[in-house]
Amino acid sequence: MFSHEEVNARFLRLDQNPILLRESFHGWWAWPIIKERLWLHCLNGENLSPTDRNKSFGESARRLASGIWQVLNNLVPRGKRDGVLYYEERFVTLPDGRRIHPHLGDFSRIERNGPWLHYRFPWGAKPSFFPPAGEIEDYGISSLIACASIFVRRGKSEREISRLLVNEVLCEFPSLDAEDLRSIASDQLARFRCRFVFSRWILKRWGVSKVVVLDSDAKVPEIAAAKSLGLKVTEVQHGMFSVREPDYSWLPIHRKLPHKCPLPDRVIVFGPIWSKQLREAGFWCEWEVIEAQNPVIGVYADLRLQKKNNISQSDGLRLKVLFPTQAYVRDSAIKFWSNILEKVKDEKKHLFNLAIKIHPLELDQSEYYTSLARDYPEMVSIIQPHAEVFDEIMSADIVAGYTSLMMIEALGIGIPVLGLESFKSGTGISEVFGMPELKKYIYPCKNEHQFFSLLNSTKQKGSKKKSNRDLMAKMQPIYNVEGPYIEEVLVE
Repeated sequence: MFSHEEVNARFLRLDQNPILLRESFHGWWAWPIIKERLWLHCLNGENLSPTDRNKSFGESARRLASGIWQVLNNLVPRGKRDGVLYYEERFVTLPDGRRIHPHLGDFSRIERNGPWLHYRFPWGAKPSFFPPAGEIEDYGISSLIACASIFVRRGKSEREISRLLVNEVLCEFPSLDAEDLRSIASDQLARFRCRFVFSRWILKRWGVSKVVVLDSDAKVPEIAAAKSLGLKVTEVQHGMFSVREPDYSWLPIHRKLPHKCPLPDRVIVFGPIWSKQLREAGFWCEWEVIEAQNPVIGVYADLRLQKKNNISQSDGLRLKVLFPTQAYVRDSAIKFWSNILEKVKDEKKHLFNLAIKIHPLELDQSEYYTSLARDYPEMVSIIQPHAEVFDEIMSADIVAGYTSLMMIEALGIGIPVLGLESFKSGTGISEVFGMPELKKYIYPCKNEHQFFSLLNSTKQKGSKKKSNRDLMAKMQPIYNVEGPYIEEVLVE
């Protein structure tokens, strides 16, 4: 069992491992190709994401049929596309009725000079199995890739490279199962090869000139395909990150490697705290890290400032505590909330209501959290999967979490945040991500006693109808609420 910080530290050492640095895979540096999935396995102890498990035969057949249909439907392109967007299908409906992407903004503004190819990855939403040409759902394509990779992973190159890389990983994590790691590595290498071929074919078919991705470490084959065609790749910040995280721990040494690096050419971030991280790391040059205005934080921050009171009045004197889940701290979270809820129940003082927002990749494990709602029905509720996340943050009096991005989004809007601690998450988000700047905004919460103390403190402060303007002024180093719009930067 490893802590988040310990896993990160060991992967940072692997980043500079001389054996890993000199190995290539079909002309590409092999380490980034398998790094993300190995990191998830070392952190969570799981081989597969929830979306890869528990599929019925009917669902598998529909996915496969969708993939075949999409390939055939895109054989004959219907006009040239200006660019391609690789993104998770997550949208926010703003209070004025506009529906935008929380990271990419307004698609109509991006496409005002010409249509773009849309490549969507599942994010808890039900996909369209048979989208029109020029729109691709990875839900179906991934099934085709999985089938093809079964045969490709048996190749000599895949087996040799996976064995070599895994041997180095085992030096850092000797307690892990070598066969599990080799299976993950060879599978990732095979999927890379299949996705690379498919992505390159799609990009050439539609003649795109720009490529934009979210979550680049999960889209290495797509980035490699674009760069093999001489296309520039732009990544837009999708969540919380730092150079202490393996996703972005790239240094000047990696830029000088003789092999190609399947990494973005430039990165757009939403505030100084993240641009500072990337520039200090050294892989991306000063001009390759661009700051843009976050599409939604400013809107909700303004709404928050209009409120006269921090405390919700819809439920008497109870505070609403919003908790975003994360798989790797699930056991600690269940134990923490069970102890607190039991104490409140015994004392018959319902000081707060707990609203649990289950992470999309944990929906298959939602039983762990719904059991809390059954045991404490008067205090616990489960937020529906398709509920508007920012509306939930806005309606909360406190957001309590471990290392979730929702904590930072809540800070940007002006909601008090409690930083929970566990063995795996260490002393919280500022430690895990190596961002001491966050400590001044997040209240540390080590145990149940501190939780109740902070709860009472928040209640007393909120009753004074104090403005959030001071907090918002302090948050400027984290989120940009001014500056260029993300849509303007993408079409440059």
